[in-house]
Amino acid sequence: MYTYVDAFYIYNGIINRTNTVSLSTNRSHLVGISFKGFAIFAGGFTGSAASDAIDVFGLNSNGSLARLSTATLTARYNLAAAVAGDRVYFAGGTTDGSTGLDTVEAFTISSEGVLSKVDTTFKLSVARHNLSGATLKSGGKEYAVFVGGENGSD
Repeated sequence: MYTYVDAFYIYNGIINRTNTVSLSTNRSHLVGISFKGFAIFAGGFTGSAASDAIDVFGLNSNGSLARLSTATLTARYNLAAAVAGDRVYFAGGTTDGSTGLDTVEAFTISSEGVLSKVDTTFKLSVARHNLSGATLKSGGKEYAVFVGGENGSD
């Protein structure tokens, strides 16, 4: 039996420390991304279901983490994240471990670390989970790129 944890570990090349802050829900198979100086962790698997939780964290002056806000997205795990411009995108994933999702959800973030969902629906060309995301910059523009993944089970 697996134990799903909510613990944080901070490492900056010199200091490795356990933090007292935790995720809002214990989960695995979530995605993490840095956006405008914040650490964002979204989705995941709780051991019994896909999670819709998003946790936003910032650093205190002493180097410890502080949870600044929470938000929700479509419940999913094995999703990907990427940043483009003033938005963070969460793409794909699964709710059952085999059927991929084709939805992409976009959020903006305030200077206080509060996420706001953008009322725009994007779709991947193919529904998938276990994909990867990255940000590309070209000609002064940023692009969220999602690649790979799978749809189906073994």
